[in-house]
Amino acid sequence: MELDPIMIDADTIRQNFGTIWPAHVEALTRFLIACRNHMDGDLDRLLILCVIGDRTLSRGRTPPGMTYDDFNDNDREPIEPEGLNARSIADFSGIPRETVRRKVQDLIDLGWVERHGNDLRATDRARIDLIPLTESSLDYLVNMAGILYAAPSRASPTRRREEGNA
Repeated sequence: MELDPIMIDADTIRQNFGTIWPAHVEALTRFLIACRNHMDGDLDRLLILCVIGDRTLSRGRTPPGMTYDDFNDNDREPIEPEGLNARSIADFSGIPRETVRRKVQDLIDLGWVERHGNDLRATDRARIDLIPLTESSLDYLVNMAGILYAAPSRASPTRRREEGNA
């Protein structure tokens, strides 16, 4: 399935700020509350897991046609992650290295992260246990896509023609 390109730029968002910003804040707040609840209140642990997950299933390494069902398929071909260690997480996130080390150990104890030599990787168990958060992120994305798609865009000639014919 090919996605219909939506031409959204910073100017479009600025011109529609009163519609887009409140929808974003509302949806993001709901998503962060779901994340905080699922992480027992520990948003640093969530952020560290997000950094590890980003490197485990990063853009450019994920097959372009991967569907959500493919993502959840236990038999899918593994994707080779980028190398990542606690120090690079600390440097990237700004979270103190000792805090990262403790939180990584918590994530390992939960079975959500594993070590491969010096590298850290998210596990299939994390994917399975965190399906409610993935679903919540899909809700956020659907909500924002609807708001952005409805925003009049001066950058989209196709959209202008469609709107002019309506």
